[in-house]
Amino acid sequence: MQTRQKYFRKRRKQLMEEHPFCSWCPKRLQMYPDGWRPKDGYSLPDDFPTIDHLYSRFWFWNGRPNVYQREQTLVLSCPPCNQGRAKRDEQEHIWRHRWKTGSFP
Repeated sequence: MQTRQKYFRKRRKQLMEEHPFCSWCPKRLQMYPDGWRPKDGYSLPDDFPTIDHLYSRFWFWNGRPNVYQREQTLVLSCPPCNQGRAKRDEQEHIWRHRWKTGSFP
């Protein structure tokens, strides 16, 4: 197994022990057994604990703050919140970039 996968599994388990709730909504998350994967054609269940960055990659032009303090910048999130936040941040970034450059559709 890759080192990155081991790190995130360990970190997910630590975060679940500390606070087993989504950071963006009050949903309680459930820990699934190691190696568990959704069946082909199915998405993650809504109570699966995904790891999300506290700071969006679009907030800072030169990267996220505290990149060397990864422990403080990772939080648990449910899949709908994680995906919704990513889409919203991407749309905000696109419009912010268009506003700065003056290139509107």
